Amino acid sequence: MSEAAWSELGYERDFLNSVAALESEDTETWMCDPPASSDGTRIKGWATDVNISGERVFWMGSMGYAIPQPPLDDWRAAGRRVVAASLHYFCGAWRDSFVWFHDEHFNRAGARAKLPWIDMYRTGLPFALSLGDWASADKLLEWPGPDLRFDEGLDDLTEEDNAYQIWLASRLRGEPASACEAQLDVILQGRRKRPKLAQAAAQALLDRDPAAFTQALTAHLRHHRQREFDPEQLNAALCLEATALWHLAQRQGLGAQEPPHELMILIPRP
Repeated sequence: MSEAAWSELGYERDFLNSVAALESEDTETWMCDPPASSDGTRIKGWATDVNISGERVFWMGSMGYAIPQPPLDDWRAAGRRVVAASLHYFCGAWRDSFVWFHDEHFNRAGARAKLPWIDMYRTGLPFALSLGDWASADKLLEWPGPDLRFDEGLDDLTEEDNAYQIWLASRLRGEPASACEAQLDVILQGRRKRPKLAQAAAQALLDRDPAAFTQALTAHLRHHRQREFDPEQLNAALCLEATALWHLAQRQGLGAQEPPHELMILIPRP
């Protein structure tokens, strides 16, 4: 990506400097091993800290903003840490038996229906794909299913957003369309534009139609930049759904053309 991508997107250096200073002071909360504990709330808190801070460092680095202080100067390593935390949250041995909020006891099966999932998954998957970590991406793609509870996460996500992730994972796993027909109906009949645009691009990917994919991904990225991007915030600096789809297309050798540069800078390419 362009070294000036952060400037092209409208970010001010002072704002990014302040974020970098904050993350530099707070590395001990997320650049550490997961808690060796049977307290699921502690593990969830650690994974959330890794997800939020690692996402910021990865995004700033991918936009060409260099944090000079180690270890944050290695923004790719921050992305890998996010992926590892996501895998630990979903697949770690701690899920076999743990306490939730000090009084509820769960095992791995019961945790699927109870614990939040969307934030860790929605960041972990595109980061793994962008880093070319196919093994981790495939492991994460095993997670979404219709048995998961609705989770709005930290970004006020909707049922359509949840349905999109479940639908896409199901189709990428090679399951028949009938297995996720209910989720597709939620997406297409809902009012939210983001999951509809992402689904259209994903369908073109599944159909192996490079021209349709480029057109749909361009529409999705344009909507993100016009309606969701805010140069005074970092929580939507780049487009997560488009990032996953672009790198899936590269992995499959789809041969699609890139959307215009001013939109492609919303996709990290480490």
